[in-house]
Amino acid sequence: MKIAVWDISTRVFHWALVAACVTAYLTSRTERYIELHAVSGYALFCFVLFRLVWGFVGNRYARFSNFIRGWKKTRDCLADLLSFKPHRNIGHNPAVGWVVLIMLAVLLVVSITGVVTYSGEENKGFLAGAFSFSTAQYAHLIHSYIAYAFVLVIVLHVSAALVHDFIFRENIIVAMITGHKEDAEGFAARSETEAPQRAGRSARLAAFLLLSVLGGWVLVSFNLTSVLHTEYVPHAEPPVLVRDATGTPVPFVENELWFGECGESCHGVFHPTLLPEKSWVLVMAGLDEHFGDDASLEPDEVEEILKFLVANSAERSTTEASQKILWTMEESSPLLRITRMPYWLKKHSKIKDEVYGRSSVTSPSNCAACHRDAAVGRFDDTQIVVPD
Repeated sequence: MKIAVWDISTRVFHWALVAACVTAYLTSRTERYIELHAVSGYALFCFVLFRLVWGFVGNRYARFSNFIRGWKKTRDCLADLLSFKPHRNIGHNPAVGWVVLIMLAVLLVVSITGVVTYSGEENKGFLAGAFSFSTAQYAHLIHSYIAYAFVLVIVLHVSAALVHDFIFRENIIVAMITGHKEDAEGFAARSETEAPQRAGRSARLAAFLLLSVLGGWVLVSFNLTSVLHTEYVPHAEPPVLVRDATGTPVPFVENELWFGECGESCHGVFHPTLLPEKSWVLVMAGLDEHFGDDASLEPDEVEEILKFLVANSAERSTTEASQKILWTMEESSPLLRITRMPYWLKKHSKIKDEVYGRSSVTSPSNCAACHRDAAVGRFDDTQIVVPD
């Protein structure tokens, strides 16, 4: 006789969580798919919150009270499992119950640190700019280590499910699809009538265990960019956020005088968030010898532009590019050229000189040639397209 164990909500949650985890891992190897990675992370976060609530209000077998037990029962359950004489449970056994809680807790930490990283490093998401870059860096470190460690948990989880199916003959994987499991009498009757075929079962179990391990290896090593060659699709980018005098992130507002004198009359626009305050002060103080040209302006114009540049310098910016430029600079030697910054040099070290010589690029300082979002100052990896 079949018993309805896993309701539709629990089953949809389980397989949706699987899809979100796989998508998150496959898109984590490159920032080219950072938006898809973030979407899968947000979905995962929502799924975990749902399961935590469902653990209290769901059906009998979905509730935590049904499978969370004390240490004695959990210890006895583990001992039975290790002796290959487990007591059969219609729902989760006590050992699996604690594993479920641990997995949900780990996924919650991964999700939260992902949100902090996305908002602080990438300056995106519903909390964009709410966290400092340094906070996001620490969150990113925790996020990465725990996420990769969770792959081991996934492999163990899948392996345990396979053991229950092939050794203990419980068909728990099918049950998570159909929602039904056999009652005690039906399970006993099937176990008695089935031929042992231990050698065949062991061979299949070994094959599936190997597959689960290989699947874990693929999750942590697979690079989606190596098989998907997506074309760049232009789309509007939101303005970057800079911190005002109170430290509050506000949208960057362009200055017309700066754009006209520096961006149209002289050269292409170099976003003010790419240089620190000291560098902009030196640049504006030497306009009479501005990289070999006389770019002198009226005193009031110099004052207005400098005030704008300082208010939007790298120190006040929330973008990843700005903060990494600051981190790699020496306090005693402010540089005037963005293309001489240590971070810029490291980031562009693999680009051949031939690329800069192309008519579509012309020079290393032509940021907009490859960065489709250079004008707004974001410099996201997803917006990089090297022209022919």
